[in-house]
Amino acid sequence: MPNGGRQPKPPGLMAAYQWLFFGFRGRISRQAYWLAFFFIVVVLGIALQPTVDPETGSLALRGGGLAVVALLVAVIANLAIGVKRLHDFNAPGLFAVTLFIPFLSVIATLFIGLLPGTPGPNRFGDAPDIEPD
Repeated sequence: MPNGGRQPKPPGLMAAYQWLFFGFRGRISRQAYWLAFFFIVVVLGIALQPTVDPETGSLALRGGGLAVVALLVAVIANLAIGVKRLHDFNAPGLFAVTLFIPFLSVIATLFIGLLPGTPGPNRFGDAPDIEPD
């Protein structure tokens, strides 16, 4: 073995999260997509601190500089999970652009999140839901 007989070390939890939210290669399941999607929504809700003015009924965001950073990170993370989900049903990641087109984004999110993946390996890698031995 090239490692002097040692087994390769599995990636740590931080590396797994980094790949999930910022990696653009590989595939993720529908379950992982929705969990990541709602995590992004919750983090944005906390960072943006949305409040409704009781007098005018208008929505205000009070997050300041943190909100801008959180929004940029959320865009990248949403794009990354969308690309990997598209890869799961053998579609090119370029279609993830539809996630940022008003109105079409709702349809694209539902489509990407509900369409079953390709069973078994495809050109983007192994199926994400392979049962361990």
